[in-house]
Amino acid sequence: MRRRDRVAGNPVVTEANVTFYACVPLINEDGLALGTLGVLDQKSHEFSAEQADALKALAKQVVDKIELRRKVSTLQQTNQELISANVLIQKFASMAAHDIKNPLSSIKLTSQALRMRPEIREHESCLRLVNLNITATDNLLVLVDEMMAYSKNPTLLLEKKRDFDLNTLINKVLGLLVVPDDVKLIGPESRYTIHYCIIAFEQILMNLISNAIRYNYKTECIITIDFPKTTGIIWR
Repeated sequence: MRRRDRVAGNPVVTEANVTFYACVPLINEDGLALGTLGVLDQKSHEFSAEQADALKALAKQVVDKIELRRKVSTLQQTNQELISANVLIQKFASMAAHDIKNPLSSIKLTSQALRMRPEIREHESCLRLVNLNITATDNLLVLVDEMMAYSKNPTLLLEKKRDFDLNTLINKVLGLLVVPDDVKLIGPESRYTIHYCIIAFEQILMNLISNAIRYNYKTECIITIDFPKTTGIIWR
């Protein structure tokens, strides 16, 4: 090293008496130079090709460790942002659930009061509509509670799996939707039992059916809900 003009006056050479130095640049996957990995000695050495390859391999491991630490740090920051976002979502869900449940409770109480009136009880069609309104309100209140529980603990979608009757769930969902007269719904001929999270499945089914009704452009709409012909329990 003493023979090279650019390092001859370096304190490492003049004071530490370093006479041997070999280095490899640390290049990340983006092609950026992060630094160098070098070896020093106070004795002169011949640096073989095998030693150069070993130093390059070691340099690659150093870059991998640096990149891993950077990615872990990025993931930790992203995770913290998600935690903060989830807290805001939970607060919003709680406020929204409160604002939704209040009018639903009022609708239910009003419907129950109407059901007790003699003029309503005397007309079967009116009584049926009032009972339908109460049932739909009860279902919506349960749905709001279930969605609130999910917003507080999203893992409920994975933990709360159970067997449920698909045909009964379809009828429940249809009771929550307004189906126009020109829309015909055909359910499955056989009965099916599904093992899944009923909250998630109910939302999926409701979205599919409501979208099929909303975006229908035909004069007569037929929505068919069916599954492959299997026996026993459908596991998902």
